[in-house]
Amino acid sequence: MEELKMNNNNSNTKKSKRNKKLLIIFIIAPIITGIIVLLFEYFVLQNRKSSVDNEVIVTDYSNAINSTGSKDDLEETDYPSATISRIWVDHDIYKYDQKGMNIHIKFYAYNMQNIGGRCVVYFYSTNGKILKAYNNSSNRTNSGYLSIGEDFYPYDRNYFSDFVLFFPYNEFNFLDEGETNLKAYAILWAYPPTEEPKKLATSDWFHFTYRSN
Repeated sequence: MEELKMNNNNSNTKKSKRNKKLLIIFIIAPIITGIIVLLFEYFVLQNRKSSVDNEVIVTDYSNAINSTGSKDDLEETDYPSATISRIWVDHDIYKYDQKGMNIHIKFYAYNMQNIGGRCVVYFYSTNGKILKAYNNSSNRTNSGYLSIGEDFYPYDRNYFSDFVLFFPYNEFNFLDEGETNLKAYAILWAYPPTEEPKKLATSDWFHFTYRSN
């Protein structure tokens, strides 16, 4: 009888220890999971900071035709329209054996079937003076100002999540040595077949620093 009681006591003790272990696991497991998630988010953020020099969430849609910045509103009009929702810059990129920066533009374009479009970025000094390009520069407007642009075709897709323009640093060689703070903005143009080019959307300023060797 006493041996049976001892066996029961040992069994209860083992169950109690097992329950305590399970309770500890249930308490600690979420804490460990939370720590792992926080560490993962921290390292992702650090990597993003190291690769992205300047990121701007654009909220200025005042120059967009028939647009309030709402994607749903744009789809309801019959006129060409667009919004620029985000711009960010990657520095020290190599392309075609040239060092430069990638300018990323996220935008929507609507009602542009059979209408060509073009995304153009214009560069300014921080005091608002537009930068002039070299006479032989391939990145210049008809008026001689520094810019970079590329055509897009909305009939192929309306949502451009990452439209990239590469701009070589050697276009800034006319600037003083050292660091120069600059700013720029993007414009989306439409080219109707029988009409003059139309400005669809203008972004807010985005700022960056050019460092000459």
